[in-house]
Amino acid sequence: MDGVFQSISDITHLETARRENERNTPRIGFLQQRSAFEAFVQDAADLLYTATCHIDDAARVRHLIATVKGNAGALGGSHVVQTCHEVESAPHVDEAHSQRLHTSIRTFLDDTRGIVDIPYQAPATHMVLVSTEALGTLYEQLYELDIPQTTLESARSLMLRLVREFLRPSQPWSNASPTRWTNR
Repeated sequence: MDGVFQSISDITHLETARRENERNTPRIGFLQQRSAFEAFVQDAADLLYTATCHIDDAARVRHLIATVKGNAGALGGSHVVQTCHEVESAPHVDEAHSQRLHTSIRTFLDDTRGIVDIPYQAPATHMVLVSTEALGTLYEQLYELDIPQTTLESARSLMLRLVREFLRPSQPWSNASPTRWTNR
């Protein structure tokens, strides 16, 4: 009878060790491939931001979420995978779903914080659409104002910097389609 209890106890310990091994294997990978994990974090934030910007394009949103789900699965983020699957299955994806996904990623990072401490910064979801034509008009109107030359040059410098940072690779001041500027 002692042999039977010993076997059940051994099997229980073996099963516990197996579950712990499953949980720790991805974490070892985090340490070995920190840059890949950091890339996942940044990519996930960017993909979810893009999904939020195109919330009315259901096919595109689901494709972006599926990409996050696959990347999270490769890194052992089962909770993120589950949340992505639930959101993908929703009849309509909205801002609340996007927030759920961001929360899921933050939870995943909190769970791994003892191994790798990588912050998650979800991009701002507030955006302003400004056509390059409107931007050009604003630029022209600045020159029509009676303001000191140094102020005018500072404003011009700021606008050109914004164009370089946010309109890449578009040509500044072209009459291209509207371009997004975000509060980052």
